[in-house]
Amino acid sequence: MTRSQNDPRPAGAATPFHTVNGMLAAIGLVVFGYEFDSGKGPRPETPQVADAADLASGPDPESGSTDAMPVHLVIRVSGDEMSLRGHIAPGDAGRVALEIAARRRAGSPVARVTLDSTGGSLHDAILIGRVLRSAGVTTEVRDNDICFSACPYLFAGGAQRIVQAKARLGVHQSTDAEPDRDRQNPRKALSDLQSSEARVISYLDEMGVGPGMLQPALATPPDRIHVLSAEELSRYHLTTGPTRG
Repeated sequence: MTRSQNDPRPAGAATPFHTVNGMLAAIGLVVFGYEFDSGKGPRPETPQVADAADLASGPDPESGSTDAMPVHLVIRVSGDEMSLRGHIAPGDAGRVALEIAARRRAGSPVARVTLDSTGGSLHDAILIGRVLRSAGVTTEVRDNDICFSACPYLFAGGAQRIVQAKARLGVHQSTDAEPDRDRQNPRKALSDLQSSEARVISYLDEMGVGPGMLQPALATPPDRIHVLSAEELSRYHLTTGPTRG
């Protein structure tokens, strides 16, 4: 890559915007591969950048598990630990917030949240991240689990953030839910994209995560996934605890 960590956005903002993809490239909107409506997420087969055509709707071949990734977010609580597994959909932030509040009222607050998710709703991932930060919980991605697309935003909400040795966090460019409509109104699309980018940067700053992590996401097409290395996780302050070597 030729851009610096502190300058994730590409040059050439004055280039005419003929397509939504052109606008994305010009303003550098990166939202961890936020999947607006697909209900699916990519799984890498090799370290770093991998083909995302084989989406993570089934079991992870590397984990030896036969459990398919849920198409809806499954919330489970055992003791002081909550697990969130599956696709993040609109409304899931409310479900998580209610569960955390109920546990706190019962005198058994959630202390740790484990993640295994293909991503999904960026809006809800950010809301959940703020709920988790308010509750002071630790977020963790465990061996053979994934956190792709919008999931890293949720992960960033942990007061302490741990990635185990064989866990994977992945980022890529955003996708577009309604390309036909947006092409008909490119000015509105550009305004929406810029507003979204500002919210992303603001959220990362709020969570203490470096905006430099947008750089590998911007450089990775939506049909591929960039698996963040241990060095990247540390450099962007995404982790506060042990990471894979």
